Amino acid sequence: ADAKLDAANANAIAVSSSYAGLTPNYVFGAVTTNQTISSAGHNTVVQMSSLDYNSDILTLNGTAGLDDGFIINVLGSFDFSQSQIRLNNVRPERVIFNFPNASNITVNKSSNIFKGTILAPTGNVIYHNPASFEGSIIALNIAVHSDFNLTQRSYCDGN
Repeated sequence: ADAKLDAANANAIAVSSSYAGLTPNYVFGAVTTNQTISSAGHNTVVQMSSLDYNSDILTLNGTAGLDDGFIINVLGSFDFSQSQIRLNNVRPERVIFNFPNASNITVNKSSNIFKGTILAPTGNVIYHNPASFEGSIIALNIAVHSDFNLTQRSYCDGN
């Protein structure tokens, strides 16, 4: 696993708030089973009340050659256990799970495949030994419950 962890700052809060204000292309309630979301344009905005995945697959389909991105605004909690994020024609750095509220976010179990950035400037992330994590976490509080490669990356800091 190679996740990059950073404490959130004022710029991260501003970015999260601006993402939350975007008009969604797709609106879901609580997502609890396999879900496939296809690009609705260059930047697709998804809103969901919460995501609770256990052995499920979230597939994001982009359009070849267009460098499509996804902003997924999760208004409540996020529990990702033994699950996978699959990207088709989408790079991990173009996927942002945005938590504009003080959410509790759990990324758990050694069989996880997680791709994307968790942006939770007022949220709490519990991160426990995902098998594969391509991306970064920017959060108010990050609790790490196992050993993995930890590298720092600057994000939303204006530099």
